[in-house]
Amino acid sequence: MIEEYIILLADIHANDTALAAVIQDAFARYNGRLLRFWFLGDLFGRGPDPELAWDRLMKLKPEASVVGNHDWFITQHTEKDKCVNTYENDTDRPPHYIGVNVNHDDCWVWEQHRATVLMMEKKLWLNGSNQFQIGSAEAYINHLPVVHVPRPGIFLVHGGLEVKKHKLSPPNPAVEPDTYWSDHWRKFAWGYVKKRDDAQLTIKVMQWLHQYRPSNPNLFIEKAAFASWQQPGLIIVGHWHVRRLFENGDFTNINLDTEYRLMTMAEKPTLISPGSVGFPNGDNRACNACYALLKLQNGIPNTVTFHAVEFDRAAVRTRMKNKNYPHDLINRLCRPGETI
Repeated sequence: MIEEYIILLADIHANDTALAAVIQDAFARYNGRLLRFWFLGDLFGRGPDPELAWDRLMKLKPEASVVGNHDWFITQHTEKDKCVNTYENDTDRPPHYIGVNVNHDDCWVWEQHRATVLMMEKKLWLNGSNQFQIGSAEAYINHLPVVHVPRPGIFLVHGGLEVKKHKLSPPNPAVEPDTYWSDHWRKFAWGYVKKRDDAQLTIKVMQWLHQYRPSNPNLFIEKAAFASWQQPGLIIVGHWHVRRLFENGDFTNINLDTEYRLMTMAEKPTLISPGSVGFPNGDNRACNACYALLKLQNGIPNTVTFHAVEFDRAAVRTRMKNKNYPHDLINRLCRPGETI
């Protein structure tokens, strides 16, 4: 039996201190195991150290990555674009803004990171290339797919679909699939999986994606993955910054450091989210950096274990304050009762 140990990372958000703590914990906790890394998007935005976080992630040589909404904005935003919420309606917005509601604090950080990211010429570890290439962070982000299938039946996507926002019906087989997906694919990076109906819709759309494949897989996943596609049994998402385990039609209460056996059947797919490395949210009021360990047996998901790690939040807050970051963003790294 071949066992694989996959570290799931999501929403680093330029918090290199948190990323370093997670990596140190993972290698210590799973000492002696060959660890692979899958990244679920949002390397940039919010945090103070985009270049350091970039270097650290590239050194991990992530086997699979997908694009996040913050990363997307940084590379697709132009000087002519206004901040997201200043557009009166969707018809006036650039494509990457459509249906999006983003606060001005995030817009401010995007502007700061854009100047840094677009000038970074460093080693790129590109999905599926098995080698480093010299290039820019912009090239790295633009290379990332929206959906990646690193193993048969396992689908990675940064966000998901929200029932209250995204009214989707199945693709019409008589219509070119690219036409259908080109209208919806950006939503996968911006939508949240917050409720049971959102999880069910996201799973359903991944099943449609499997059934009605676009002719241009570069819109979604690595070309090589199409050859081994199976019905999705496991969908892994990020974006909401909250640990999630959805199976048998509902969310499961999660205990940290507990191994959960996965039921990844095509009839009842499972959805998981490891939580955020850089800016934990939701029930994680301890503000500890989150990640998860996915164990595969012969390429099939077997178990998942969720972890949370302390990191020097005060040091990160200080760097953000020294760089004049918005107060509300800095406050997200405060526990209840703490002050900046």
